[in-house]
Amino acid sequence: MITTLLSHGWKKFKRSVAFEKELATNIFLGLIAVMVFGYAIALGFFLEKIITNGFNQPDSVGFLNGLLFYYFGFEFMLRYFMQSTPALDVQPYLHLPVSRRYLVHYMLIKSLLHLLNFLALVLFAPFAFTAVASQAGASAGIWLLSIYLISLCLHYVVLIFKKGLDDTIIGFLALTGVLGVFALADYYNWFNVSKISAAGFQFILSNPLAVVGLLALLLAIYY
Repeated sequence: MITTLLSHGWKKFKRSVAFEKELATNIFLGLIAVMVFGYAIALGFFLEKIITNGFNQPDSVGFLNGLLFYYFGFEFMLRYFMQSTPALDVQPYLHLPVSRRYLVHYMLIKSLLHLLNFLALVLFAPFAFTAVASQAGASAGIWLLSIYLISLCLHYVVLIFKKGLDDTIIGFLALTGVLGVFALADYYNWFNVSKISAAGFQFILSNPLAVVGLLALLLAIYY
């Protein structure tokens, strides 16, 4: 059934009157995506040197762990503006014996192919298998997996967030306000968000099975 739906989507795209225009646009966007991901990979390889030399931080892993909270805040905002809610023209299928629940699952799973879902992997994989691996060994893979799972959680949270607020300015203001409160709390030492973030990811490095909790969280958000 999934292959059938994918085939229908491709035929709809191919038979569109604006096929050539849309194809050229997609190729152009694809080239931009390749360029952006190329920069992300390069940044990932130089991330350790940037932290140790640029920020004078001897513990690059601990320092980055403390910044991951802010990275996910940035990713959330990026997703809010760039990630659209999955759409599928379901009307032609309503008279067919196709479960609506199945169509919903299809849309949600298909949405995982969004390029933003691979950004964290591309950016942090080089750092994981160099700096993190030198300190924690095989747990570096778990560290990277935890970042990826959190990124996927954000993917579905943004879908819920945008659907609930219907892409209004209220959503942007609420998001900005929450992130602003955390930034002020960190700046005025009301509570140190960076230390909490660093402790959380250090806990994952020390206890790899903790990643199961993130997987459970992802499934809970999905369902």
